[in-house]
Amino acid sequence: MSESLTTVDFMQKIGFPQEAITALRSAEKVLLANDVINRLFKQAEVALLYHGAGEFQTSLSAIAEQSRIPCETVDMVFLVNMLPKLLERYRKNGISEDIFWNTAKDLTYKLLECYANRGVWGTFVTFWFPEFYRLERFGLGRLQYERKAFPYEGVPGLQKGETVYNCHIPSAGALTPDLVQDSLLRAKAFFADELIGDRMPVYCSSWMLYPPHVELFPDGSNLRSFADRFTVVEAVPDPTNHDFWRIFNFPWDPSISLDDLPEDTSLRRAFKSFLTSGNVMGSGKCILWI
Repeated sequence: MSESLTTVDFMQKIGFPQEAITALRSAEKVLLANDVINRLFKQAEVALLYHGAGEFQTSLSAIAEQSRIPCETVDMVFLVNMLPKLLERYRKNGISEDIFWNTAKDLTYKLLECYANRGVWGTFVTFWFPEFYRLERFGLGRLQYERKAFPYEGVPGLQKGETVYNCHIPSAGALTPDLVQDSLLRAKAFFADELIGDRMPVYCSSWMLYPPHVELFPDGSNLRSFADRFTVVEAVPDPTNHDFWRIFNFPWDPSISLDDLPEDTSLRRAFKSFLTSGNVMGSGKCILWI
């Protein structure tokens, strides 16, 4: 694609809704017209690309405070403006632009999550993004992957500290068996030169893999089929119900009335029943080989 791509071009290419593009473009014009904010953006850019994750967030927080634009919107405007830098890194490293565009779509998934949860076009998980911009995490088909030192001992075929390929599950629609298999094979091909032997160890930590949750998924469902691929290494209950928002689109609060939780999807009905029965949510730490 042309080097003259605008931020609007990038947002359109990765599927931002027009309403979001309009809101973000309006905020971008205000922010980039301010010299002080431009300097803070530059500081944030250097920190994002080369330094610690918290450093660039400090600059973005200062921008939001000064501009009085919601921090979620400021963060997304910044991340979109960094996409040309990321595309340049992909090209310099000889990584397919198809992988770039697929990876960049994570901004869209986080944008839609933010709007669903907070009614603001932006992102509330800015801490999540440095690994994408530093070429450490890649969207390969339906799933995303990054290298990770395996944190457990006593697992057959793996040593603690050995490299495994940490798998993430973006909110990108149906998690069908075919899409999952396609993604796993793409990942195996992408990392092929560094694998030991002909098998790739894939690690995943997710609420979707927590055994008490898996029991809620119907046999033959996409979620059940996905979970059934993995072997559980550890199941970790979470009394804070951190992942509650992923199902109900608002954060967990112990004071909420569980009886009032929505029941408009089968997943929500299942988790409402699960929680009203006195259970807490959790995550499964799992491994599979491909």
